[in-house]
Formats: sequence, C-alpha cells, structure tokens
Amino acid sequence: MSQLPHDREPQRPREPILNLPSVVTWLIGAMVLFHAGRSFLSAFDDYMVLTWLAFVPARLTIWLAPDRLQEIIDALSPSISGEAAANRLLLVRLLLGESGPRLWTLLSYGLLHGSWVHLLSNMVWLAAFGSPVARRLGAGHFLNLFGLSMIGGALLHWWARDLDVSPLVGASAGVAGAT
Repeated sequence: MSQLPHDREPQRPREPILNLPSVVTWLIGAMVLFHAGRSFLSAFDDYMVLTWLAFVPARLTIWLAPDRLQEIIDALSPSISGEAAANRLLLVRLLLGESGPRLWTLLSYGLLHGSWVHLLSNMVWLAAFGSPVARRLGAGHFLNLFGLSMIGGALLHWWARDLDVSPLVGASAGVAGAT
C-alpha cells in the first residue's frame, strides 16, 4: 500500500551540530578574530600589542612598591653582563613601561594567546564546559563570572610570581573559572 503525501510524518527541525549559547559563540569569535588580527602585524607591532595588553606581574609590584625595582632587575639573571645585560634591561624597561600598572591587563591578557593551539584548546574547553554554565547563568552573569575569573587568575599569578617580567597571556583562568 503506498502512502500519500498527507500520510507522512511531519519533518522535525534539524538540530545544529554545535548548539552553543550566543555569549560563548561571541567570546570564541572575539578571541579568534583578535588572534587572527595579530598574525597580520609585524613582529614589532605584535610585541607592542603584547606589552600593552598582556599582564606583567612586575608592573603591579612596582606600582604597589616602587622600591622593589632594583630587586626585579637583580632577579633577571645575575650571570649576564655586558651588552646582553643592557639589552635585557632595555627589554624589561619596555615591558614595565612608564605608564603605571595598566590595570586593564587584569582582563585584556585573556584576549592574547601564544599560538593557535593554545587558543584552540581554550576555546574547546570553553565550548564544552562553559556552555552549560552560560545557559544556567545567562549571558550577563556568565560574562561577570568569566571576567572575575580572569582577574582572579591574574592576581593569583601575581601573588605567586610578583617579580616576574614575563607576560601572562591566555583565557585559561576565565575558562577554568567559568566552567
């Protein structure tokens, strides 16, 4: 017996392959676009973006205790001397800058990633484990939790390595705190 068209079951709407909350999709998109944009910069310009947006613990230390600058310089590498030491000191002064602690870096370091693999691993974790949290909390509360986690991660890093002049990058603290 043949079935007539009106006897068929109604078609169900197809489910998307990835059913991510929009806040998670926007976060992932922003970080991917930011990282892609950095790939078009010259090495010097990319370094300048890094010095402007990455969190450097020693900046905060110098802001809170300016007398510790010599301690930071001495901790770099006491075995280096001559031109290598002068170049390293110049690099540290560029990283530390003259503009104070750059408090926005407590959040902005999450936009920067060291490589595409670093970015991809953070985004996979955010998509997989951040999605249920974003659905439960809603976009605004999720962004607050993500931001507070980023700040907390930077401050914890500062507490553990207050004299470090190496830039901290990546959204790992925000991803971990929001999942």
